[in-house]
Amino acid sequence: MEPHLVEFQNLAIALALGLLIGLERGWKERSAEEGSRLAGIRTFGLVSLLGAL
Repeated sequence: MEPHLVEFQNLAIALALGLLIGLERGWKERSAEEGSRLAGIRTFGLVSLLGAL
């Protein structure tokens, strides 16, 4: 495979894993009141993507 495709694939995998973790965390804490949840799907997605970079 071309190096650019491998890099893009690795970034996509990191983003997907972060989104899945954020989704699970958001689902688990869905009954918490508004403002008490710290991190969810967007936060985990961004953090995992930036960590992969």
